[in-house]
Amino acid sequence: MDENMNILNKLISIGLSEQKAKETAKNEKLCNLLIDIINLATKYSPKGLSKSTGNLLYKIGTSIKPQIHSRIELLVQYVAEEKLNTEIKVNAAIKYFMDHTEEIVDIKSFEATSGVGVSVSPEEIEKVVEKIIAGHKEELLEKRYAFNMGTLMAAARSELPFADGRWVKNEVDIQILDLLGPKDSKVNSIKPAKTKVKEKKKETSVETEASKDEEPRTITSVMKKLNFHKPGENYKTDGFVITPNTMNLLKKHLEETKKDRLEQGFLLNPMEFCI
Repeated sequence: MDENMNILNKLISIGLSEQKAKETAKNEKLCNLLIDIINLATKYSPKGLSKSTGNLLYKIGTSIKPQIHSRIELLVQYVAEEKLNTEIKVNAAIKYFMDHTEEIVDIKSFEATSGVGVSVSPEEIEKVVEKIIAGHKEELLEKRYAFNMGTLMAAARSELPFADGRWVKNEVDIQILDLLGPKDSKVNSIKPAKTKVKEKKKETSVETEASKDEEPRTITSVMKKLNFHKPGENYKTDGFVITPNTMNLLKKHLEETKKDRLEQGFLLNPMEFCI
């Protein structure tokens, strides 16, 4: 009983509610991983963990792939020391390790790709958003709130990949309000509703889908719809076991298959490389 309480207290210490901690404790695999992560974090941050840090540690526990479990301590260290202090940076770090499974980590490359040390000020966000909106000003004034605001967000994320998404959205909303004024359904509904047209389109679309189902399917058309890994990236598939010799064997295999130029796309047996 004492051990169970100790586990619950540790899970609660990273910001989980008591109910969430109890649910997590039932998942033995995840629970054990999170306890290891919490113990590591305490080692690198003996003064305690903030709630935001705890959330990021939970993110590592639920997102990390078995292929890069050897990188958990490094990830936890950077989170505990607040070098990786946002979910965006943690996601970038996890992706970096999935793309670079070499035994030795290039710390400079890792830090640059993960945004370590990058701090985006509100002033920077304001300037970037202002520039992006200026580039779409004519279309915004024409379409007003019918304009796809996702375009602005995507452009801002592209220029400021490590900025807090909430701050960016808030700045976009403020500047759009300043440019267009309050959203008014009467003023901004520039496109009248076309219910009948929509109904016809829906009927046509159903007919099209039906006709598609009747069309004979080839192996090529089926494979195009499937999400296969890229050549040489077998190690990214779930359950793939990485050994010290895996990357060399994959490289050799890729070179040999390139000679024949056969684009098959079928997953190879993960055990084939585990030597």
